[in-house]
Amino acid sequence: MRVIAGSARGRQLGVPREGKARPLLEMARGAIFNILGEKVREAAVLDLYAGSGAIGIEALSRGAESCAFVEADPNCARELKNNLIKCGFAQSAKVLEMNVIRALPQLAGSFDLIFLDPPYQDAETWENNRDAGVIVEQTCNLLAKTGTIIFRLEKTAPPPPTWGELPLRDQREYGRSRICFYSAAETKED
Repeated sequence: MRVIAGSARGRQLGVPREGKARPLLEMARGAIFNILGEKVREAAVLDLYAGSGAIGIEALSRGAESCAFVEADPNCARELKNNLIKCGFAQSAKVLEMNVIRALPQLAGSFDLIFLDPPYQDAETWENNRDAGVIVEQTCNLLAKTGTIIFRLEKTAPPPPTWGELPLRDQREYGRSRICFYSAAETKED
């Protein structure tokens, strides 16, 4: 796996041999950032369930100002920290090595982009998770007014029609994944 574009373009990213990382296909990562376009530049980014950090690192490489990563799995968090050092982004990043429910109350400020790639196979499992409502509420509270939430789930599952009060603006399928965009404003059409 490698960084696709920007200042760290071509850098190889490590993925833990053990752990829960499910790296997003390079094609899907590229498409996400093409859809987001200029929203990435100087953005404050939050990468939840970060795994090896590929999404947040891609955002930093493309000009995001900062990125907070949340990853509970110690193997993934260790690889994430190594990837940040390898790409030269350690100073622009904050890594919280804990579960999302514990991490969200510790985050301050607002984020322009929030990526969520929870370890759930489908929307039904996500919605039946007792923590989903808390995560939706807290991410909405952390999102800037013009921000976007990007949520990944299995493509066979219908996406939640809203994220809190934010409508589903766009959705795309890549491989086995469905990528959903929630925001108060329309996303750029590809």
